[in-house]
Amino acid sequence: MWRQLAVGSAVVSVIGMIVLAGMWPAFDRVASLAVNVTVLVTQIVMRWPPQAMLGR
Repeated sequence: MWRQLAVGSAVVSVIGMIVLAGMWPAFDRVASLAVNVTVLVTQIVMRWPPQAMLGR
């Protein structure tokens, strides 16, 4: 369940950044986008960490 929450939160954050694009300094937007893309890639593409690592 935490994976879906992480992906959903990252998607909502990216949408918020797009809608409110002019309100934050450029560095903050780039840093936030980098973190969100990292979350999406690790959860959707790499499926990291594996379930075995989580004790299931």
